Amino acid sequence: MVLPFASQINNSSIAPAGDDAFKAEIIFCVQGAISPLLANIYLHYVLDEWFERVVRLRLKGRWQLVRYADDAVIAFEDHLSGKRLLDVLGKRLGQYGLQLHPTKTRFVDFRFKRPGGAPSRDGGDHI
Repeated sequence: MVLPFASQINNSSIAPAGDDAFKAEIIFCVQGAISPLLANIYLHYVLDEWFERVVRLRLKGRWQLVRYADDAVIAFEDHLSGKRLLDVLGKRLGQYGLQLHPTKTRFVDFRFKRPGGAPSRDGGDHI
């Protein structure tokens, strides 16, 4: 069983049915060596497969999903496809007890011809 991301250290004692002498302790530690692996496994089902099965069928234009552990960058050729995904992504993650980080999640408009020729308003810190 893979538990949701370890946003805190979780200690859990479990015992198989009928064996009171057996006790196992499961610990998931933030910043531990196992955290990126667990994040990859969990998000494979929560994000990657959902994106392939559901989202990509509704997108216009080209797109690219790049993810490492719990970080993701999703690029869209179609501006509205990107906006629509951002609107539903938080809900999707919420179904699994996850949430988008409020200060790290943003929509960056890289279009050369933005409406009105306005520059990007995100400050340019993309990494």
